[in-house]
Amino acid sequence: MSSRTLLLSAVTTCILILSGFALATDASTPELAVDARLSFAADDSVRATGPNAGTTLEDRVEVLWSTATSVDVTSTFHITRDDTLIAVAAPTETLYEDFLATPHRTYEYCVSVVLENSTETLVGCDDGSRVIAAPLSFEASDGLYEDLVLATWSDQSEIEGGFNIYRDAGNALRFDGSNDFVQTEGKVTLDESFSFEFWARRATSTTSDIVINVESNPNGDPVNVDLEVGFDDSGQFLFMFGTNALVATDPDPSDGLWHHWAIAYDSPNLRRFIYRDGVRIATDVLPSTFRPFGDLEFGRAEAQGPSRQRGHFGGDLDEVRYWDIALTEEEVNDRKLTLLTGDEPGLASYWPMDVQSGLLAPDAVGDHSVTLMEMNPATAWVPTGVAEFRGEVGANLTSYADRMAVIGFQTYDYRIAAFEDVDDDGSFTFGTDFESLVFANQMDDGWRGFLTPPGDVSATDGQYNDRVVITWNDLTDAEDSYRIYRDAVLVGTVDVDETSFAYLTAPTVANTYCVAAVGDGVESVQMCDDGMAGGLAPPADVAATDNTFDDRVSVSWSDTTDTEDGFQLFRDDLLLATLDADTEEYNDFSAAQGVQYNYCVGSFSKADPLDP
Repeated sequence: MSSRTLLLSAVTTCILILSGFALATDASTPELAVDARLSFAADDSVRATGPNAGTTLEDRVEVLWSTATSVDVTSTFHITRDDTLIAVAAPTETLYEDFLATPHRTYEYCVSVVLENSTETLVGCDDGSRVIAAPLSFEASDGLYEDLVLATWSDQSEIEGGFNIYRDAGNALRFDGSNDFVQTEGKVTLDESFSFEFWARRATSTTSDIVINVESNPNGDPVNVDLEVGFDDSGQFLFMFGTNALVATDPDPSDGLWHHWAIAYDSPNLRRFIYRDGVRIATDVLPSTFRPFGDLEFGRAEAQGPSRQRGHFGGDLDEVRYWDIALTEEEVNDRKLTLLTGDEPGLASYWPMDVQSGLLAPDAVGDHSVTLMEMNPATAWVPTGVAEFRGEVGANLTSYADRMAVIGFQTYDYRIAAFEDVDDDGSFTFGTDFESLVFANQMDDGWRGFLTPPGDVSATDGQYNDRVVITWNDLTDAEDSYRIYRDAVLVGTVDVDETSFAYLTAPTVANTYCVAAVGDGVESVQMCDDGMAGGLAPPADVAATDNTFDDRVSVSWSDTTDTEDGFQLFRDDLLLATLDADTEEYNDFSAAQGVQYNYCVGSFSKADPLDP
């Protein structure tokens, strides 16, 4: 009698069935009650919650004490924080809760007994602190979206008023102070209220540097005059309509650091304002209306006579914003470190300057992109180094979309902190509200992609004898094709909007299959899945009756292959029956009532086709 070798399909399909009756199970897990209250050893006299105690609370510091001897009913306990009395407790009390402690600051708490005659005896001291629980699992997407960078995290805090997301400012534009400038597309008309704001790091404070200029070529018109914003050679900041200048007599700090500058014009009231680092430093009222109109330039002023000759800007420029409203001091201060979304009311143009190379800097919200003039793009774009900007989302949210990230391979450093809304105004206030600490778990790099990659990429795992079928979801309207890779080697290309590809020479071992969207010759991030040909396709739609018959369990399936020699049916991992090819049903008359069975069906073929 010749031996027979069976080759089972790579995937065996199973179903769990209970013969005679249905079994209901509850997979829920009971919640565990956690008591965060400290326990004390006999020799402990005072203990404050914090790192030393092993328990740190978010909203308070708990100070607990015990005394070795009884305390007279006329006595009191005095609790001090860093030598300042903060509470008086009755002789029966052993706990004080300090809700006014600043988070992430360590205090020394002391407890003493004060007798009726004012005699004070120290019970003991301990360091204590509270924290704001920082979010965990912080991630910024790496090219997964063509219109944004998505930051996600898990919320660990019970008291946060929201989350601050910080992003480094990427690149800035460097001017040489000699002949560099940039010019925007199209002209601007500043006939109503407006504001400009920008970050600048001056190379020197002893030159006349014009940062923003609108050249009107007035030809004697007293209304249509130039706008110039910048510095004179004494370091004073200027906001000029024609020859009418508002001068901030407090000079620019000569520190070589980044500073935020903003100017605003309130047209109905003819008022001008200058702000430095969010603080108003100059204002005046104009004698009449002025209306600049013309080309908008950064980095130089056109000469209009000897008294108007100004120099080219020397230094770095970043985050230039043009508003068609007059920003208030509060708005300037709140937004100077804020990542804009692009849909802020009144925002007319926005130049983040986060460009790696080239002669163009896009306008993120308008149609006034700027072109570099007399500048070398290889040296004009430089890292900002220190400036960073903030986005904010509310409590209990776990994602933030940065839609102002520059498209392409500009990588940003993102950080996140939970904040406590101390002043209860619904948003973060610098200098008032508190933030959680930032460590490695609260930082990640991210970048905005050229194309959104395909979603839900899936490669079949042995369902087909001779192929692997890769499928995906089309998530972009900008692709012109898709490329399919097997173990990093290109194996196929399909047309736009296609969502599947069959690799017909797949082996019966696992390989990694990846799909990338392609547009204008640029690829998206590849999305991948492992897959393999199976030799035999397993049966599908396996089903077993549940309490349908009193004498049997009927097992059925769909035959998905034309090359099987038969099927094997297993019950609780034991071979129950070997069946002919094309079979799609089996009745198990040996099943006992009230017994739970696990039925599996697999296709097989002879390993040796000559084997009888």
